[in-house]
Amino acid sequence: MTTSSSRRFYAGALAGFFVVIAVVLLPRPPLPRMEANEPTPDEAQPAAPNRDQIQVGMPASEVRRLLGRPNRIVRQILLRRQVAQWSYDGLVPFWIEIEHVRGQEAKVTAINPPSNARK
Repeated sequence: MTTSSSRRFYAGALAGFFVVIAVVLLPRPPLPRMEANEPTPDEAQPAAPNRDQIQVGMPASEVRRLLGRPNRIVRQILLRRQVAQWSYDGLVPFWIEIEHVRGQEAKVTAINPPSNARK
């Protein structure tokens, strides 16, 4: 490399370095925090969730509307899909298994009593 081309190279590298530093250090507005367990404003928590209202194949949004926010959510991320377990406490506690395949609406795949109720 000649002296003039090496100077241009270093000048370009230095300018690129300062651009990267400026992008990293400039203040950015904070991203809105979205919690999966937060209820939406129009969502009301019923007094006691009833698993008789839920059917296999029902959309998860309908379950959330009928039963409200679950007490616990456990998720498992798999290839092109997500499996979630929504637990509801009440007089008769139960949990719902929901599968969300990429590009499709999340649907109920199983309705289960708690493990200690099966015995």
